[in-house]
Amino acid sequence: MLPRGFSLSTRILLLLLVGVGLFGSANYYVFGRLAYSSLEREFEERGRSLSLLAASAGLPSVLQGDPLAMASLANDFKRDNPDVLYLVLYGPGGTPLGGTFGPAVPGFLRNPPHPGEEVQRFRSEDGRFLDFSAPIANGTAGWVRLGISERSIRVRVRLGQALILAMILAFLVFGSVGAFLVARDVRRGAHELVAGAEAFSFDRPTPALPTVRRDEIGEVARHLKAMMGRAQALHRDHLALLSKFQEGDRLTAMGLLASGLAHEINNPLGGLIASLQRLAKNPADAKKVEAYAGPMLDAAQHIRDVLASTMRFIRQQRAEPGPVRLDEVAHKLQLLAGPRLSPTARLVTDLPSSLPPVYFDPSCLLQVLLNLVFNAVDAVEERGGTVTVGGCEADDWVRLEVADDGPGMPPEVLSRAFDPLFSTKPPGKGTGLGLPLSRQMVKDHGGVLSLESTPGQGTRAVLLLKKVPS
Repeated sequence: MLPRGFSLSTRILLLLLVGVGLFGSANYYVFGRLAYSSLEREFEERGRSLSLLAASAGLPSVLQGDPLAMASLANDFKRDNPDVLYLVLYGPGGTPLGGTFGPAVPGFLRNPPHPGEEVQRFRSEDGRFLDFSAPIANGTAGWVRLGISERSIRVRVRLGQALILAMILAFLVFGSVGAFLVARDVRRGAHELVAGAEAFSFDRPTPALPTVRRDEIGEVARHLKAMMGRAQALHRDHLALLSKFQEGDRLTAMGLLASGLAHEINNPLGGLIASLQRLAKNPADAKKVEAYAGPMLDAAQHIRDVLASTMRFIRQQRAEPGPVRLDEVAHKLQLLAGPRLSPTARLVTDLPSSLPPVYFDPSCLLQVLLNLVFNAVDAVEERGGTVTVGGCEADDWVRLEVADDGPGMPPEVLSRAFDPLFSTKPPGKGTGLGLPLSRQMVKDHGGVLSLESTPGQGTRAVLLLKKVPS
């Protein structure tokens, strides 16, 4: 398998080269071996026939002992058969009588071969040759030896191999051209598919695709066009459903906003109402008026700030963060939360003036802490307990904790505590928006809000807020 990083034409060409190379090499080798073996058998048969023919034709000259006739016979054989290298005639005793060499016969031809050794193979400077022998008159008159060169065999084998190489080369050339044309056609079809997919839009006609092709590209194009049609139909159905439920969504959003706003205003409003009720019992008590005037004013201002924050949210305006002193926040927290505390609950704030200021919108921070404190107060209200607000420095952060010693939360409730509209409070008492909105406010100011709780051991809300560099 070739790496997918190569282009299609490169992969086809490489596969073609590898396949033709392996197949051609195997054929080149096998053809050479088979052709050489076949031609050698043919030459052996020819050599035997020529040696028997020479033995028959040389019988008269051997019986007459005529060297000139023997030499003439040998030369005639060489002239009529170009592959014949030599022809030597022997007497019954094995003495050379004549042939193509005259009286100077090479050493390996001075003795005739042993009967039965009809073919021998020799190698000379000119190449390999075969040596044949045949008896003259069954050996009673003598012997004949004839040598045939293998050069013509090798020439014919090389010619066949050259033809195979030429065929391989032609196949490579034409195959490469065909592979290039096929790859170009596939690449063009792929580009048309990509262009059509990129031009697809839900609100425009289906783009042109090569659907008329009868190959795999055309099949993919037809399926892609059908899929585009189904997607556009689903989009139209979706738009119809959106238009149908748009009015309902608008009303739902307004209800959620109103519910969240009511939740945020209800806390300071409850303190304000409680203070007014106490003042109404004795409106002439100047000390009470002086004691409750400040908290009432803070509650009214907080309500104004919550409304302002809501309007910023609606208009997508950003908060206005700045340095906030935590001891001042603790004082306002006591004033606003104090009137809401039940007789069995106690609020303790431990935010000393030595804590560095944090970078936060003042009204947003007070709103977050009020949400956390009132949640903690609700947790300890039934059996009584203490809510503690403390803080310390932690590197570039200020760590605030709002802890209670209430019943705590089981893991399944803790995991959903920040889900919008999730609440374990009775209907009418909680909206499930306080914690999600508080967490979002802290996140918008670059901080972190998390909850830690163990059943039976209370709950701790942890805030990490950016401190103002000194």
